[in-house]
Amino acid sequence: MKEKELSKRLSSFEAAYLSGFFMTNQSMVTAMSLLFEKIYLPNQLEMVIELSKKYKIETTIEKELKMKFQRVDGDKLIVENPLAELTQAQQKTAQDYLLIAHQFCMRNHELFPTIFETDLLENNEVYNVELVEKGKNGALNKYKVKTNPLHVTTDGMHELENRLKRGSVPLIGLGEFDLSTTKINNIPDSSAAALIAMKSIEMVLPATKAVKPELILEAREKLSDHLPQFWSVMLKFSKEGKEIIKNSKSSEEANLECRNLVDTNIRPILIDLNEKILKDKRNWFYKILSPVGNSLKFVIGKPNLTNMDLLTTSMSLATNVGVDYLSHKRKLNELKDEAGLTYLLKLGKNIK
Repeated sequence: MKEKELSKRLSSFEAAYLSGFFMTNQSMVTAMSLLFEKIYLPNQLEMVIELSKKYKIETTIEKELKMKFQRVDGDKLIVENPLAELTQAQQKTAQDYLLIAHQFCMRNHELFPTIFETDLLENNEVYNVELVEKGKNGALNKYKVKTNPLHVTTDGMHELENRLKRGSVPLIGLGEFDLSTTKINNIPDSSAAALIAMKSIEMVLPATKAVKPELILEAREKLSDHLPQFWSVMLKFSKEGKEIIKNSKSSEEANLECRNLVDTNIRPILIDLNEKILKDKRNWFYKILSPVGNSLKFVIGKPNLTNMDLLTTSMSLATNVGVDYLSHKRKLNELKDEAGLTYLLKLGKNIK
């Protein structure tokens, strides 16, 4: 990575989304796009393979996904199908999952790479636009537009590990995986609470609606005087909070110091942000806000987990799938770092 790009990332409040390749609830996309400056979507095909062994995704999508598998071995490209071990039905489920991920990217293409980043796509771009002919005498230019394919890998854990080490915060989306499958159940609050060992810090914001990407970008523009300041203090809190946890003698001490940090530095800015949104709700923000009474809970805590455990647990929460294969098939030294502050989004519960 170029020095300039690395410097920018280190100063950016970026989340690494751990609950899958995509979000099925567009309200989650709206919320994430306001709370985080950047969101990284992982690239880990083993997740999809494991899911397909236990679930059948029922989708109305009839389009067939063209897949080409190549394994890189030094300078050689070797044709090898990592789905070969699956039955035909399981392969169809895996392909449907990837197809839904691809359609998520296409549906939200305006948000790549401004908000979403992923190595699932070449150069983080959904479409490849090529100028064919420049218009003359006021005529429009002619372009050739091609959809970029998904590039999946069975060795994407290293990129996720690097991002977490460079300061990306782990993000888990709760209650948003609403694909119709044969076994998926609602995830109870107790399962989510089990992630957080230290008593969590909770912030409540107005819940967002499912809106088109252009409205999300417009909302970020309208909040351009507030969001960068919010992202900046959240980035600072993520760094300082990690040090507090590391140096505290007990979880109670860490929790108290983190809460003081939040109350002093974050809540005042969050209050201003909320007031800005609610003040202008009738004029514009009604377009992205859920009805009165709904809320978005933004929870920050310290799970008693390694990064590996956090990844497998968050995927399990999103799909109710046990992904023990990661513990067995991956080298023991991968992602063994203790998880730092973890961020958890919970949508649309009524509050009194």
